[in-house]
Parts: sequence; C-alpha cells; structure tokens
Amino acid sequence: MRSVWHWVGITAFCAGCSPANYYAQSVEGHLGVLSHQESIDELLHDLHTPPALKQKLTRVVAVRDFASKTLGLPDNDSYRTYSDIKRNYVVWNVFATPRYSLAPIKWCFMVVGCVNYRGYYSESEAREFARALEKEGNDVYVDGVPAYSTLGWLADPVLNTMIDWSDTQIASLIFHELAHQVVFIKDDTEFNESFATAVARIGLLYWLRNRPDADAATERYLAGLETRQEFLGMLNHTRAALQDLYALPLTQEEIESAKQLAFRHLREGFDEMQKQGVLPAHYADWFKQPLSNARFVVTSAYEDHIPAFTELFARSGYRWSEFYRQAAKLSRLDAPLRHEKMRQLQYAAKLFPSFARSLEVMKTAGVR
Repeated sequence: MRSVWHWVGITAFCAGCSPANYYAQSVEGHLGVLSHQESIDELLHDLHTPPALKQKLTRVVAVRDFASKTLGLPDNDSYRTYSDIKRNYVVWNVFATPRYSLAPIKWCFMVVGCVNYRGYYSESEAREFARALEKEGNDVYVDGVPAYSTLGWLADPVLNTMIDWSDTQIASLIFHELAHQVVFIKDDTEFNESFATAVARIGLLYWLRNRPDADAATERYLAGLETRQEFLGMLNHTRAALQDLYALPLTQEEIESAKQLAFRHLREGFDEMQKQGVLPAHYADWFKQPLSNARFVVTSAYEDHIPAFTELFARSGYRWSEFYRQAAKLSRLDAPLRHEKMRQLQYAAKLFPSFARSLEVMKTAGVR
C-alpha cells in the first residue's frame, strides 16, 4: 500500500499537465477525507460509539469480508475504516459534451489516464467549472458522488455518505469500488465502469443467496434490475435518436429544435410510464436537472458493456478468479482489438439471460 505522501507526490507532479489549483484541491480534498477516518474495529469496541452506528458498521464488516472471501476481491485495508465528512457527497463530477454531439469531453491525468468527467471536492467549484464549459457552448451535467476508489493506492474509507443505505446498496458500492482495484485501464471509462458495475451486480446475486430470505430477496433484486432496464431502454431510445439527428445535414436552428423535441418526448414518455406504474417514483430524480447530451454520458459509461461482462463471467465457468483473469487479459489488448472483443461478447449475450444462468448455477451448486 502506498503512503499518502506518495499519492500526493504523484498528484502534485501532475500539476504540470493541468492547472495546479485543480490538483491542489484534489490533494487537499482527499487528505480531508482521510483526516476524519477511524478504524471500524475500534469504533465497534468503543463504548461511546452510538448503537445505531455500530449496527450499520457491523453490516459493513460483513459485506467487506464477503467481498474478499467469496468474490475474490482484494483483501486489504480499503473499507475497514469509517470517515464522517459532514456532507452528502464526497465529490461532484462534471460531465460535458459538445452541444450537438454525444461524444464526452475527456480530461487526462497521469494516474488514471483520460476519463469522461472531472471531479471536485467542492460543489461550488464543480458548478463554476460547469458554467465555464456552458459558456463555451457545451452541454454539461454535475453529479454528486457518494464514494470513489483510489485504485488501491490508498485504503479507501467507508463514508457517512453511504452509511444509511440498505445492505444491498452498501454491498453494491463496496463490490464496485473494490473491482476497480482488480482491473482498471487508462483511457477507457466505459470498460472500467461497466466492469465494476458487472462485478457489483453479479456479486449481489451471491450476496443475496446468503440471506435467510434468499429467494425472495433475489427476486426483488432482479425485479428492480428489470425495472431499471425499462428506464434505460427509454433513455437509450432517445440517445439513438439524438445520435441520428446530429449526423443529419441540418441548420443549427433545425437541430436545436429537434433536440428539444426529443427531450420533450423523453419526459412525456417517462410521465406515461409512471402513470402506468411501470417505474417507481424515485426515477423522477433523473429529471430534476435539465436534460442535455451530458446526461447520457453517465448511463453509457456504467451500463453499456455490462452484457459483455456478464457473458464473460458465464464463459469463465462462473469462477471469479478466472473471470478477473479474462477481464485483465482484455484490458491489456490494444484499444481497437479490445473494443472488437467487447462487441463480440456484447453480441453473444443479453444481460438478464446471463444473470439467469448465473442464478441457476448458484442454486444448483447450493451457493448460500
């Protein structure tokens, strides 16, 4: 495990690649998170720790142990400390695209390469940067983030931003962030985020099979994913329509009018699905910020390659170590070949059949 100062040194060196004040806020922000951390084990044995927090931290310990023992995720000091940072999000990510394109604007950093977002520990600084991008004519979206991974460079703490979540939500986040420590490549946000999300979703099937109400809990989880797929299908339909629109030889006024019409149809379609009871009320949160191209960057990064990775898991014989080995093998390919391999996996699989096969394998093997 690298020291904090090794991380700071690398980040400071990156200041030569971008404005120094951005990297300064990154270093200061992360050190602020670490300065509040306390050992979960010590908190559990401390008589002064509130009982409600002890109960929540006990759940975290169970999830953390399961991640390493059953899913083969790194057994290190990450998520074995707790940090109360006194706010609802740890960072705010800024996403942006050109006004008439769905291609995300990328920012490049020494440690992680080029990514589809730029993070700030201060919401006001994130929104200031977003406004500057808007003035340049871009579409932007600012998203609060409850946790992040330092990719194994440092021991990431559990944060107050997630401690009140359900067991399933906490497990999903910890599985996702630890997965970044297993496979992460520079310059491919979609690969990295879809891999980590696939690990989290399949891992949750294993986690739920260990519950006393395994069958009912699994059914609820899969039903929730199916509902999410309904919502994403609607978003993907709009995204495809916009992609086609931006390829047409139209005037700027015509494209703008058609773009706003597509967004209006998206909102109307969502309202109709809610009236029909297809989508729960909390999906309305997606529409709380103005619609723009940048809104689609997040969903594409986290969702697009999940079918490919679930298929890869099945082809790996439902063995986590082999799955990670195959994913790492893909990550070492040159980008064009890697993208082609992912397209082949994507073509060969659909998300829920892969999940269903995983579930059946677990039931047959008596995974509990």
